[in-house]
Amino acid sequence: MKVAVVQLSSAAPRVRALDRALAAKDAAVKDGAVKAVTFPASAAGRSPAARSAELLHAGAPARPGLGGPLVLLCAAVLCGSVLACRSGDVNEPAPTSASNAAAGGAAAGPNRARPTKASNDGLRPKAAEPWHIPVGPKLAIAPGKGFGAIRFGARLDTIERLIGEPCEEKTEQGGKVTCRYSAQAVDFVLENGVVTEMRAHRLGRPFKNSGKPDYGIFNGGFENGLAFGMVPAAARELVGAPKSVRPITGDNPFHTVEVHEYDGFRLEFDRVGAESVVLGGVVLDAPKT
Repeated sequence: MKVAVVQLSSAAPRVRALDRALAAKDAAVKDGAVKAVTFPASAAGRSPAARSAELLHAGAPARPGLGGPLVLLCAAVLCGSVLACRSGDVNEPAPTSASNAAAGGAAAGPNRARPTKASNDGLRPKAAEPWHIPVGPKLAIAPGKGFGAIRFGARLDTIERLIGEPCEEKTEQGGKVTCRYSAQAVDFVLENGVVTEMRAHRLGRPFKNSGKPDYGIFNGGFENGLAFGMVPAAARELVGAPKSVRPITGDNPFHTVEVHEYDGFRLEFDRVGAESVVLGGVVLDAPKT
């Protein structure tokens, strides 16, 4: 395998690195200025990143006035295709810092989009714990209607299609089916095959009674700006006084101390510190017919 080592001046157009390398290589081929470097026998079986690093260490003549060599390595396989790094799939380990350095920082970062799974294969949600970024589709909270495109009356297959993956946990009790997602921080309750209740949770509420994971960041909110973490007084300024306030006595997994009832929805306030009570949950109920 042979590669072309091409030097680019700092005045080169600011385009993508690969485009610059290909353009410079084509120009160099025409005027016979390409310096070909052959991989040594010791490079056989080594990764592209390791071979690239070895070539760079082999050195290229520095151009005066650039403050050191500015070298771009463009490697092509014999069939003419260009070597490239894959963005991280969920089944692949994240690139190491050493690999990133050897590849010139071209490795994909941890926040690159990842492919959606067509079925539940037993793996955990695609976001890396502790899910401190919103995951999944944007879900505007609309009392009487639903979460974003997921509306009351939707069926289970519609929920899974719009969320982008199967239910992480699905249980059935008393004729009701509950579909739950920890990373997206949402639950859906279905009766007779259709959604009749939707729940959204604050970051850190426990998803299970014991152990991890916790709920992540809900990717949405009310149009009026009501958001998780607000104190009761701030919530009242945005949604008005509740129809009733129901105190919750005794301990519970979410440490909820009050439930404020409104038409079509409920606000649950959790104690998260000795003197801190904040909005921790939103429950929407299907309109009564």
